[in-house]
Amino acid sequence: NYTFPTAVVGYTTAPVSSMAVRNTGNLATGALQVYLRGKDADRFTLSLNRIASLKPGEEVTLQLQPKRGLAAGRYDDVVLHIQGEHDLHLQKSFSFTVTRALPIIVTPTSLDFGIEGTGYASFRKLDRTLTVKNTGGTDLNGMQVSFAGGDKSVFTCPTSVFLIPKNGTSTLTVTPKMGLKGGSYTDTLILQLDGASYQIPLLFRVTDYTPVLPTVTRPSEGATLTIRGADYYEDFNAGVGSSVWVDGVRLDESQYTHQAGSVIIYLKPQFVRTLKNGDHLVEVRMAGGQTVFAPLTVKSSGGGWHITYPNYDNDNEHWADPPKPSKPKPNPAPSKPNPGTGGI
Repeated sequence: NYTFPTAVVGYTTAPVSSMAVRNTGNLATGALQVYLRGKDADRFTLSLNRIASLKPGEEVTLQLQPKRGLAAGRYDDVVLHIQGEHDLHLQKSFSFTVTRALPIIVTPTSLDFGIEGTGYASFRKLDRTLTVKNTGGTDLNGMQVSFAGGDKSVFTCPTSVFLIPKNGTSTLTVTPKMGLKGGSYTDTLILQLDGASYQIPLLFRVTDYTPVLPTVTRPSEGATLTIRGADYYEDFNAGVGSSVWVDGVRLDESQYTHQAGSVIIYLKPQFVRTLKNGDHLVEVRMAGGQTVFAPLTVKSSGGGWHITYPNYDNDNEHWADPPKPSKPKPNPAPSKPNPGTGGI
């Protein structure tokens, strides 16, 4: 059986279940019919209703998805059937739950815990705060807090049940667990009350090594990323099988260079000049399986450019505004002669 992730009334994107149908025998399957049965079958859609004959070892992907706009409720009477020759008949059950929306406003609507290197210490302030406002006409008592990942979640929240007074607010603190290995971690914080729910996406990235990126004040100088502790030949494989990404887009090798000295990545000026002001994410995927994340902020002021990185005193390094010319001070009025008091 498969259970789709829970959705809230008004959801615009329905979850999808992708299944690989593979012929593991030594004969062709012949044509396969694909269909749904059950009282909830009409609440779901199939990507295929027929599969042409599969040769031994051949595979095809089949997708099942709940329809959008379903009312609150549980839809669990649906069975997928795949039927063909040679008495072939496979079936699998599915369920999908839609909950009512809670009368709340949550700020922010998602939590990004940023990027930390492995070995990040507990004294680092990694906790994030959610503010939950009650927009309904009564107290919301017994609001339950859970994670979609359950006991396997890498996030914690000390509050499991709380109250939001009428027209009032409450806060929740969420923190990633300590000691996580390099990787990208996601989960969903779920608020539930009387069958209604609200979901908050969570994201935390841990990089295997600590990136060092000194400030670059001019795009014509490019940008240099040094990955300390990484081995250029064992981890990065001298570039073979490794790649560099910025904002989810893989860079062409003509846009950067790499060399030993730990691992040094140099983003060429031609590429740096294309980056707009704001935050960017540099990602180095090394052939050895390690991934390094490094946030990159590009700023310009006073006609100049400023690129800042973590682990650097960005407050005292900046592209300063051109000095404004000082206005000339008015000449003081000439002193008047003293008339004196008379006498000889």
